[in-house]
Amino acid sequence: MRDYPTFCEYLLDRTTEKEKMGHDTKYDLIRKILSSKTANAIFEAPFILKLKVCYLISSFIPTGGVQSYQSIKSHANRSRLNKA
Repeated sequence: MRDYPTFCEYLLDRTTEKEKMGHDTKYDLIRKILSSKTANAIFEAPFILKLKVCYLISSFIPTGGVQSYQSIKSHANRSRLNKA
């Protein structure tokens, strides 16, 4: 999977799935990757961390509530800047 161009980005992008079934399937795939004993040997640590963040956020935010990992990251960065 990691050898396919843009697969990792696709997996983290919440805008690619418009229906609940697609969102749930992607969420399940992320869960399965994270629970795999070989995930850390296959994927790089920064990607695993992004998957963990996506997994945690997806379990609390309904589909459409946040559009992508990038928008979550951007929002977090803006929040930090506003507090400074």
